[in-house]
This record gives sequence, structure tokens and C-alpha cells, in this order.
Amino acid sequence: MWRFKLPAWLFDLIQPGVKIEELSTSQLEGLKQRLSRFNREEADVTIMMPVYNEEDNLIATLDSISKFKSTRNIELLLINNNSSDNTESIIQELGIRYINQPIQGTTFTRQAGLIAAKGNIIVSVDGDTMYPDTYLDPMVSFLDDPSVTCVYTRYSFIPTSGARWPYAFYEIISELLFTIRRKRKDYLNVMGFCFCFRRDDAIRVGGFNTSRPIWCDGWMAMSLQTIGSIKLSSKIETRVYTSDRRLLVHGNVWRAFVFRINKEKSRLAEYLRVIKTQS
Repeated sequence: MWRFKLPAWLFDLIQPGVKIEELSTSQLEGLKQRLSRFNREEADVTIMMPVYNEEDNLIATLDSISKFKSTRNIELLLINNNSSDNTESIIQELGIRYINQPIQGTTFTRQAGLIAAKGNIIVSVDGDTMYPDTYLDPMVSFLDDPSVTCVYTRYSFIPTSGARWPYAFYEIISELLFTIRRKRKDYLNVMGFCFCFRRDDAIRVGGFNTSRPIWCDGWMAMSLQTIGSIKLSSKIETRVYTSDRRLLVHGNVWRAFVFRINKEKSRLAEYLRVIKTQS
């Protein structure tokens, strides 16, 4: 089953943990050349990436983005949020457009990117996530429908070490809950590293809520749902693979699973109501 192993395309990319000084001359020049196509005076689509101390993951993420197959006019915009490692020097070395956001926090960083973006379609990504080369166009195509204001996709975790199957188990359970939740509160399923929306729509609903230090992406999705619909891209071509550090803050994947179950207990009655409504 595909869930229990990492996809082959991941192994064709520069791997997480590889630093810029470890790249060969041909690797570095090739990466620069591929990224140069995103340096545009005008763009229809902005790939917006906030970064904070991402020197260990950034090269791998940028390598995946550099290989996007797309017919769109795209810019890549990074927002550096007070990185104290080599993140900013990596961005400069690769010749990517970026701005600095001195106010600390993801909400402020995404808001700064929203204001600075040249494209009206914003593709929100993170510096610790790997994207298939088929990612962008299927996601953005949902927004060809003016009634759709937000698009998101599914994700899987890249194990720092050990087997992939515990992560697959965690994802299966999580996605079951996501499916139930889609009926009434789909915006809770939206993650900042794999969703897109129109810049004009985001500004219309007030932008990212900078009064909230966390959950800025879900808030944006919730706000966008007031003026249109949220769509899920369930295609394997748009599934992204992200760092497991989101889980390891709990110690390990099993502790993360227990934390998730305890968190969802409070929503159990709501889930049961939704299931009853659907049956």
C-alpha cells in the first residue's frame, strides 16, 4: 500500500539536511537556474513561503518547488522572519526574491507576504515540506471557479528515523476525522503549508488575523468560507510530504497520536451528529 512507503519522486530530490555548501557545483548551478524562472516583474501566481531558521530543510524544499511543471506565470516570494542561522544567506545565494518581517510570528509573516505578493493567486508553502512536481496546476485550477475561495490538499510525514508505518497509521486515523469534519467545519482541515487562495479575496476578508498568534491559516480559511467554498484536492498528485517535527514536539509519533485522540474527544458529540445527519 502506497501509504506505508515514501514515494519515489522524493528520492530524486536533494534530501532534507543537506546544506548549501554540501552541494556540488553542478547541483548548485542547476538549482539556481531552475529557480530563476520564478524571478518575474509580473506574475499570476505567487508561491509564498515564510521561513524561520530553515537552513536544514530549505534546500530540499526549494529543489522540489524548482521542478514544478506548470503553465502558469509564477513568482516565488520568501519572507524571512528574523532567522538567526544561515537561512537569509542561502536565499541570497540562490537569488530568490525575499522580504524581511521583523515582527516575530507566522501570522505577521504570512500577512507581509500577502501584501508584497505580485500574483493574485497565493500558493502557501512552508520551508520544511516537499512538493511533487505535479502539485501546482491541479491546486490552482480549482480557483478557475469564481465560487471557490480556498483549496487545500492532504499531507504525509517524512520520518526523521525509523519506519514509515506508524506515521501512516496516524494519518489514516487523522484523515478519517478530517472527512467527518468536512461537513460543517472544513476550514479546520486547512494547513498553512498546503493551501491556496486569491489575494483579492484574502484582502477582502481582512487578511491574516494578526491578533491571533496561532491558527492563522485556519482563520484565513474560515474567513474565506464566508464568501465562497472550500475545496479539497484528494489527488495523489497533490499530496505533500512534510517534516515530522510537527509530531515530535510531543516526543514521538505515538504520543502525538494520544494527544490527537484526547484533543478530538471534545469534538466526539459533534462528529456523531454529523454522521447521523449524513446517514
